[in-house]
Amino acid sequence: MSKVNPDDRVPFVNLDHPVVQSLLEKEKKKNTQEDRGLPPGWTLDAVMEEVKECMFGMANTGICYACGDLQEGCEPDAQRYECNSCGERRVYGTEHIFITSA
Repeated sequence: MSKVNPDDRVPFVNLDHPVVQSLLEKEKKKNTQEDRGLPPGWTLDAVMEEVKECMFGMANTGICYACGDLQEGCEPDAQRYECNSCGERRVYGTEHIFITSA
């Protein structure tokens, strides 16, 4: 009995197949605002980068859910702060956004 190479058992996946393309598109959309409830213009990756800056740098930022503006002077768990750009009380701390959207 000959040994089977594990690589020989892996089936070929046609990446151009419509079903595969549909699944790839769905996976790609998981980090978008619509699927995660993120502020306008923000992806989960972008929020995560801002969280890193807050945790390891000197930033204290929040993001407005009305206009998507980034603003300084927000606590990590900030909720309903007033936005300096649009005046709406929809600014949340980046850490809060990340935790509730992840």
